[in-house]
Amino acid sequence: MMIVTTTGYIVACIGPFMFDFNNNDAAIMKDILLRNTDHILSWQKEHDILVVDRGFRDSMGIMKALGLEAAMPTFLDGRRQFSAEEANESRCITKIRWVVEA
Repeated sequence: MMIVTTTGYIVACIGPFMFDFNNNDAAIMKDILLRNTDHILSWQKEHDILVVDRGFRDSMGIMKALGLEAAMPTFLDGRRQFSAEEANESRCITKIRWVVEA
């Protein structure tokens, strides 16, 4: 798993991990955070935000429990469209993720 800043700077490369149905992105992130791999929790400063994609949905609870602020594109959850605030936040997260993944 790669830990990357919003400018594309690679902070850490953790792994390799076996990837299967039980060991997905969220499970790997939970493991990294709970074991504090590479002292990742000490890198976080106040008001830092972890930007993740929807594959990390199941690890959001552990991030919040550890006091980390995380941002992920929102789901419609049966609605037809987002509110203006939700749409703008989702666009911002997508733009940041695009810089990292490009």
